Amino acid sequence: MPANVIVVLAGRDELAEREWAPLRALVVDVPLDVFTEAETRSLLATRGVTAPEAVEAVLHLSMGLPLLVDLLAHTRPGTAAEVDAGGDVVDAAVERFLQWITDPSQREAVLTGALAPRLNEDVFTAVAPQEAGGLWEWLCGQPFVSGHGGFKQYHAVVRASMLRQQRTHAPQRWASAHLRLADAHAAWRTTAEHSLSEEKRWGDHRWLRHRLDETYHRLCARPASELEPALEEAVQAAGRGPAVLRQWIDALEQATFDTADAALRSWTDRLQRALTETDPVLACLTALLAHGRLNAPTRAWCHTYRGRRL
Repeated sequence: MPANVIVVLAGRDELAEREWAPLRALVVDVPLDVFTEAETRSLLATRGVTAPEAVEAVLHLSMGLPLLVDLLAHTRPGTAAEVDAGGDVVDAAVERFLQWITDPSQREAVLTGALAPRLNEDVFTAVAPQEAGGLWEWLCGQPFVSGHGGFKQYHAVVRASMLRQQRTHAPQRWASAHLRLADAHAAWRTTAEHSLSEEKRWGDHRWLRHRLDETYHRLCARPASELEPALEEAVQAAGRGPAVLRQWIDALEQATFDTADAALRSWTDRLQRALTETDPVLACLTALLAHGRLNAPTRAWCHTYRGRRL
């Protein structure tokens, strides 16, 4: 063949090293990432979607995933409400993600695994149905699951689509699964407390991780009733300094995105703005005192931590 021939292969997985070893020096890998904002806007314009609020809603919902951008664009939305109502589009996207998985227990394992932002075998076992037992290694091999070491994560857009589908189609099942995960993290946190004095808990990364994940899952299950306890814990997080406070607010933000709860979004936005101030801890404590319905002991701690910052 002529020396300037280029052969292009596209697929979900990397080329097998052993089979391609003789030609590896001639191969260039080109990973395909999500669309940039400009690329998303360009595709939408090509499909005739130009209304500013509809474009912004597609940007938010699709997170740049080409498949989801294209599916939403084909619905020709003219308003943000039409994009948000696109449950059929999200269902179609989830079906595309799962189209190679035909075994019902494997499908169930994928969907339940998506509920946890950080996933390891213990977390998976806590939430997976009994028939999905033994599928952890298989799940880790799926193309939308990545991560090294102790924890795995789903691709952000794949996970967001699966969560939206489960939250809207089966809200009771959604809440029950999140409560199971919250209870599992609470049990692991209690175990960690046996070797920690109370003043050292917030500085222990294992204890803090379980506390954060427990709060995230309780907010996903019952955002209305769990918001106040989460804000009370935010006071304690602020008392431990900016780094811990940021982790706490990140957990609230993740729950906000995954539940689309308006009250939770309002508080997350308020605390995120406080993080941009010169003293984020002081600003967050002030916001919690001014707007939060804190119980008396928590208000006392809030004044104490705020006084120390001042």
